[in-house]
Amino acid sequence: MKTEVRCITIMHKKEEISRYLIFSAFFRLLGIFVYEKVDEKRCEVDTDAVISLLEPDSPRNLDELLEHLNGCFGDSTIFWLKRVAKIYECQNLMRGSYGLQYFSDARDDSLYEDMLSSHNRFNEAYQQFCQLEKSVADADSQARKYIISAEANCMRRMSQIYTILLKAFEKGWYRNHPEKLHKELLKKDYYFHEDIEKKVQKILDIDSGYYGAYAILALADITNDESDSYSKVGAIDSFINAINLIGEKPYASSLWYWRGVYYETILNRPEKKLACYRKAYQLAPNNFRAAFKISRHVLMRGKYEEANEWLDRVIEILKNKTDMHSIQPAECHYLYKAHKNKGKILLNTGNYFPCIEEFEKALSIYENDKDEQGAESIYPFLFGDRSSLYKAAARKKLEVWKVYACIAEAAAKSDQYEKYKESSILADYWRNYWS
Repeated sequence: MKTEVRCITIMHKKEEISRYLIFSAFFRLLGIFVYEKVDEKRCEVDTDAVISLLEPDSPRNLDELLEHLNGCFGDSTIFWLKRVAKIYECQNLMRGSYGLQYFSDARDDSLYEDMLSSHNRFNEAYQQFCQLEKSVADADSQARKYIISAEANCMRRMSQIYTILLKAFEKGWYRNHPEKLHKELLKKDYYFHEDIEKKVQKILDIDSGYYGAYAILALADITNDESDSYSKVGAIDSFINAINLIGEKPYASSLWYWRGVYYETILNRPEKKLACYRKAYQLAPNNFRAAFKISRHVLMRGKYEEANEWLDRVIEILKNKTDMHSIQPAECHYLYKAHKNKGKILLNTGNYFPCIEEFEKALSIYENDKDEQGAESIYPFLFGDRSSLYKAAARKKLEVWKVYACIAEAAAKSDQYEKYKESSILADYWRNYWS
């Protein structure tokens, strides 16, 4: 029996995303890494457990899932994890954490109010997890490890939400009584690096090889705009510790990616960031974020052919999702940007007719609405009756007027007057519409 579960594989169909999101977010709350396998019935990667959602009798909810994993965790730990799961479900923590980074600059009052509500739910969950921890017997150290990890992740999320909302207030993105938002925000809990580090150390005292603990601390610093410079520079140690403990495994790809973001946004070390993104892609060739980051790096250095190859890889990874209701906001965003950037390369090299084709492919991504059709689609599943607000915010982020402006430029340079005229009008319309 394995009692030190640190990484779990979840296999699912690409069109069935809801259970995967619920289950994977639960494990990540516990500090457990999740290795995702899509439309594959075999897993060659060595993880502590494998969960297949491909069969009709596969677990439908967390209670069934934990029963399925009894042989990995043991009776006592499962007993406590079921109590953690009830708090997770009751406080709706998966939806509370989904898309925080993606929608942080949405400039929509309703979305920021949702984030404020999420902060409340994470705070309530945190208090309940702390009470739960006190009930665990000293002998149940593995159960305590997972509960403390949940506490640390709640702290991380609360601080992340706090800084997102503070930034929205300071930049004037929240327009409906901003002072009221600010006053309400100042009442909320904020946790500094040292606060989360203490929790992480408690986890490591139980399991020194628990790389999920280092990941919690690293991500707390890298995604928090208010972290002091010492904490952010220190985040690299947490990344290195987690990566060294995992080794050359595909599920380390996300850590290498975020380590690359660290070198890009904090230290401004272009070659180191590129090495991290390449490593992230090497470990997991379906990491479209890493592939896109590499394309941007080589594009900025004028390597158009190589940039095109990486953009083609992003499109190859994501293109089969465009007709599905399960394509997620970030996936849609990267697919859109890949076509847009391919179009800009063609535009800059004088290939006007092919570039318009790429821009029009980007527009088809912008116009896609399959992800909001029906209760099982990703937007209704994640955001309920506010799905149209989130879909509008996701579309706004794409800045579609810039694509129309590029089409107008290409049309003008290739003597396509009618297309130039139409695209210019649409560029002005959408610029005004989303302003």
